[in-house]
Amino acid sequence: MEIKKYPKGSILFREGDTGRDILLLKKGGVEVMKGGKHIGFIVEEGSFIGEMSYLLDKPRSATCVTISDSEIIFITPKKFETTIKQRPEIAIKLAKTLAERLMITTNDLARITKRLEEKHRAVSIDEFIENLDWDKKADLAKIAAKEYFYSRQGRSFEKSSKTYTRFLEALNNLGKDKDYLKNPIDKMMKGYGAYDIYRHYLEREYKLICF
Repeated sequence: MEIKKYPKGSILFREGDTGRDILLLKKGGVEVMKGGKHIGFIVEEGSFIGEMSYLLDKPRSATCVTISDSEIIFITPKKFETTIKQRPEIAIKLAKTLAERLMITTNDLARITKRLEEKHRAVSIDEFIENLDWDKKADLAKIAAKEYFYSRQGRSFEKSSKTYTRFLEALNNLGKDKDYLKNPIDKMMKGYGAYDIYRHYLEREYKLICF
């Protein structure tokens, strides 16, 4: 085993480099980058670095750069295998390291997948709303507007009824010239402040039809 000292900003190895030595962090910290982008940090004393190249006999899968003055232990494959035979607990520690990093990767992948699904779903709903039949949108707008007007605090039943009646008249007049705006009902619901409830009913309709 060989202990080397590195100042901050030193490159231990680059992505694509050959080499199967396993590195152990004795002191300091390391940033891991892949494709020039930050992946994570290794700062715990005794952490393995570069173990994938040893296990898979492949080039380095990432670039590692010290983030502070660091001391790194280099262990050749032969020495590592001899050490494992003498101290099996090191193999267990390596397995735990791999498991922890796999768990982090899996969680990151799950978060990314969820964000992509939510983004795709949002786009799909918007496209669905864009192409939904006028009469269907009008029916949903009536339901949403009625719920909105009659549920507002501080408004009497009479005032809510008058507001809803005016809304129905405006919707009816809008229906006489359906093509003069791209999304006239949507714009009108925003104008009345009832778009959130309207959107809720549209999304529910989307789920009923598409799922």
